[in-house]
Amino acid sequence: MREFFKFECEICSQPLENFSYLQVHYRREHGTKGYIRCCAKQFYRRFQLLDHIAAHKGTIKCEVCQKSYKSSRYLALHMMKSHSREEDRPFKCDKCHQSFHKEHLLKAHQANHLSEKCPICDKVVSSKYALKTHVSHMHGSDSNQICDVCGKEFRTKLAMDRHINEHMGLEVVQKVQCNVCHRWFHGKYNLRKHVRFMHNEQGQVFRCDLCSHESPNSRALLDHKKRVHVVERFECELCGKRFKRKLYLREHMASHTGKPLYDCGICDAKFNSNANCYNHRKIKHPEEYQARRQAFLDAQRRAPDSELKKEKGT
Repeated sequence: MREFFKFECEICSQPLENFSYLQVHYRREHGTKGYIRCCAKQFYRRFQLLDHIAAHKGTIKCEVCQKSYKSSRYLALHMMKSHSREEDRPFKCDKCHQSFHKEHLLKAHQANHLSEKCPICDKVVSSKYALKTHVSHMHGSDSNQICDVCGKEFRTKLAMDRHINEHMGLEVVQKVQCNVCHRWFHGKYNLRKHVRFMHNEQGQVFRCDLCSHESPNSRALLDHKKRVHVVERFECELCGKRFKRKLYLREHMASHTGKPLYDCGICDAKFNSNANCYNHRKIKHPEEYQARRQAFLDAQRRAPDSELKKEKGT
């Protein structure tokens, strides 16, 4: 393994003898799972590392057709799907020609023939489970996500989780260059967002049919409509004012009831808006704000790995 990996703690830089010692060190000294990073990914188990090494070497190959796979699990699935006998695959899909050796694989495959539309953004996904995952990651809160460390605001929970990992050094963001205008960006996510909003599709101009806004491409136009022309579904029963998000209505209702939703926690100030509460703490209580900022990062580092690494699927 030493040929491929450096056994060193990413938090305190202490070198360790092997992967087992590295795992013990992370658990004892930092209260978290030990891992090794390679190819911008984190590996927590020995078999994952061995599969990854084999993928680098190109040794996980099908002996029948010579196709290469990134893990032995994918190779096993390929062998069963492509090189097993018909009689070994009794579970047949009634919508296509594929067949499977286990019923749960057939059910997973059949989900690809289904479609579920997100009620929030109209994205179509393959199954109810995929829809639930999409809503959780992309629309996990009624409000925009505000980082307690730096105050940046994010439209999705997924973007917020990625940002928090950057603060803690768990997300290594590499610079990538736009091949159209040659500008550099921190990470593929920001590059994709830049291309979506700034670069035309074959020189076309996409005009919104609801206002005079012009977008450089169809994706940017769709995003414009979702942001600007969202149906204001949530109506205040006291004054009739309508809002795009349930949280905005809840904060508005606080102005009617006179019961603020958020406490400063440092002084007696109270606020109807979470954003105003955050800005107040940062401006009026800078020392306490910095202390809370550090405490927040420390708490995130001590959080269970199932929560901290949820985005990475580990």
